[in-house]
Amino acid sequence: SGSAIRSALAEARLDDVEAMLGRRFAIRGTVESGERRGRQLGFPTANLTVESHSALPADGIYATWALTPGSKSADAKFPAATSIGLRPTFGAGERTIEAHLIGYQGDLYGKSVRLEFVRRLREERAFSSVEALRAQIALDVEEARQALRGSIQKARMGQQAPTLPYPTMEEVRFCHRCGSSMHPQMREGRMRPVCGNCGAVVFFDPKVVAGVIIPLEGKLVMIKRS
Repeated sequence: SGSAIRSALAEARLDDVEAMLGRRFAIRGTVESGERRGRQLGFPTANLTVESHSALPADGIYATWALTPGSKSADAKFPAATSIGLRPTFGAGERTIEAHLIGYQGDLYGKSVRLEFVRRLREERAFSSVEALRAQIALDVEEARQALRGSIQKARMGQQAPTLPYPTMEEVRFCHRCGSSMHPQMREGRMRPVCGNCGAVVFFDPKVVAGVIIPLEGKLVMIKRS
């Protein structure tokens, strides 16, 4: 029933909602201009406005698929880390829906975007500093990438699955460990992102498994799928 679905959404029980609906829970909204805090943090977001009566999951950070306008194929789905909540780090305000589309290049202002919710990553919380928030967002984006890769692997046989772009050196702008800026430096014969504060290095190897960050001897190793 509708009340059961809303109750499950309020508790972020996405698997139960999917079972009741027969599909993933999704919302559609119009992208409007916001305060551009995501861009300032290095993770630009699409700020969605939905109908006032729309049911929403509990506040928190979610792994979602974003379907961009004018796209009809599965390849048009972009992986996204989506925040629903009051942004308490900046002082509680109105509830917002903000999605960082991984790998998307373009302008979505004024356009309609559909978000399909796959997994809740964590609850919303306030951070002691912008740097701490930035470091957590970097982790959220990587966790969303992994969760969505898992959803691809569970796609039914014969069904075309959305492509998942791998991170580029340009995308790795902030350290996953301390939140400081990353700078390209020559390491082991290649230009690689290196943290100017803690010295963490992100390695890219297209011949092994993608997207997993492994702490190893003081380094961050980004492994990529062949």
